[in-house]
Amino acid sequence: SETGEQIIRLLKELSKERLVIMVTHNYDQAADYVTRKIRLHDGNIISDVQIGQEEVVEGQTEAVSGKSQTNEKEQETEKQAVAIKERSKKEEFYWQNQVAAYFARMNRSTQKGRAILFTVFLFIVSAVSFLFIGELFLHSDDTSTKKYSTVVFYKQDPTRLVVKRSDGKEITESDVKKLNGVSNVEVVDSCDYANDCTYYIERGRDYKYIYGVQSRQDATDEVKRVSFLNENHFIQSTDCITEEDLAEGRMPEARNEVVLYSEDKNALDSEMLCYFMVRNVWGPNEYAGENVKVVGLLKEKTEQVYFSKELCQMLTMQIDSGEYRLYYMYDKDFGAYKMKPKLIPVISDDLEGNQVRLSYQYSGNRPVGEVLFHFEEFDDAGNLIGEPKEQMVEVLLETHEMTMNIMQVSKEFYDTYYQKQSTQASVYLTSYAKVDSVIKKLGKMGYEAESTYRAGVTDYVESLVNERMVIIGISVFGLIAVLLAEVLILRSLMKIRVKDYFVLKFIGMRMQLIRKISYFEIGAYCVMAMVAAVVVMWILRLAGVAILQEMMWYYSLGAYLAFVVYNLVVSALTVASFNHLLKGRLNA
Repeated sequence: SETGEQIIRLLKELSKERLVIMVTHNYDQAADYVTRKIRLHDGNIISDVQIGQEEVVEGQTEAVSGKSQTNEKEQETEKQAVAIKERSKKEEFYWQNQVAAYFARMNRSTQKGRAILFTVFLFIVSAVSFLFIGELFLHSDDTSTKKYSTVVFYKQDPTRLVVKRSDGKEITESDVKKLNGVSNVEVVDSCDYANDCTYYIERGRDYKYIYGVQSRQDATDEVKRVSFLNENHFIQSTDCITEEDLAEGRMPEARNEVVLYSEDKNALDSEMLCYFMVRNVWGPNEYAGENVKVVGLLKEKTEQVYFSKELCQMLTMQIDSGEYRLYYMYDKDFGAYKMKPKLIPVISDDLEGNQVRLSYQYSGNRPVGEVLFHFEEFDDAGNLIGEPKEQMVEVLLETHEMTMNIMQVSKEFYDTYYQKQSTQASVYLTSYAKVDSVIKKLGKMGYEAESTYRAGVTDYVESLVNERMVIIGISVFGLIAVLLAEVLILRSLMKIRVKDYFVLKFIGMRMQLIRKISYFEIGAYCVMAMVAAVVVMWILRLAGVAILQEMMWYYSLGAYLAFVVYNLVVSALTVASFNHLLKGRLNA
């Protein structure tokens, strides 16, 4: 003690001319001589206090005041020390990560065989999990497990939206252009109603004739009926194509002109009879026919035929128009007409003025000559708009070969009672998976949209429900199995690295840093494997692999995020399991 005291006094003398720093665990021994007290812990400064400078303030400050100022300074210094300590922790964390990342890079570059082994294994895991997660998102919507009803929309197409302007006005060419510019919209057709009409253009493939006889009171007529074979061809207007889609010819200009694909160049300018059915408007058994002329040939091979907008609007005129009836066989006793058939007007170019032509199926009660025509227009609620319109028409003796309720009229007569317009458009998407996002976008643009597929589905189909649940169950079980397999197999593969970690431990590296090296190394392999898996899946999809065609549409940001999180979490669990094993080995 005495020697120590002497040494401290000597150091005090020396400090008058130079700086003396004393490191001690016995501060009390030097307390009377120091001018500055610094405390260290784990290499970090936790306090730094000046001693004796606060005792005299202008020669008049009391001891209590000096002591109070000293306490305040100590508190401020301690706060600074805490801040320094926190900053030091952050710096230490940063440098630990830098060191761990360095060792992980060295392991990848110097042990390439192991790096390839780990990456290939994680690529397989990523690819399998990609498929299972895709199946879960693909079957997240149960709409596909319901039965579709053709009562509202006859055409069953999951990618189709019905779109109207929020202000109820007509869909114009400007609207079509705007809708086509929305992402994930494939094509837009302003003639929405016609998209539920079926057409039959090729004899032998789409329709055939059945010949027979029809007896009347005084004669027997030979008749032919049309039998329709293909119900999968639905009308689309020329809104869906441009001149750039044509290999030869031009776009339709007249009502009866069409564009189609044909390998036979002689098909251009050819004419053929095409039949139409509008079941949701005309009824299930009514059909009309039109001689159409091919004015353009498409570049891309397709069975789709594109019709003029005028013809599309003619076939569906009753939806936007009203009721067309012929009144005849007036009963004087009751003061009313006995016959008031509701008819479907279609244009015939060989008729003029008020001439009309009826079907040959009008046997017995078919009127001829001057007949009263009656027109009534209704709103969406079924209320009569204005007063009924009436005029006399001339029913020709000659008949047409279409069904009973079809009435051929002149274009002049047709234009009198029907204004051409489209208040509703069909918007076709790249995939059903994009229905909700596109509807949301259209709503912000001032349009009202609805999925025709969702509007048409009704009750669940038990077999489809069971199939969906099986697929979801297999996918969930598969993801769990992949997790367990990776933890067991990858941890076993990582055991070949134990000797390397022994070396790091012996040269003085702390266990915390060793664990980080494992996370950085496997994390890098996992990221490379995930990127490779996504690239391969996209290549296979573009190559036409069926299982990926629809699934990939469901890989939105949420699906990719789930894929990344799943693989990173599984890899982290694997590394955590290995580190637990490694800690026991190193401690032993």
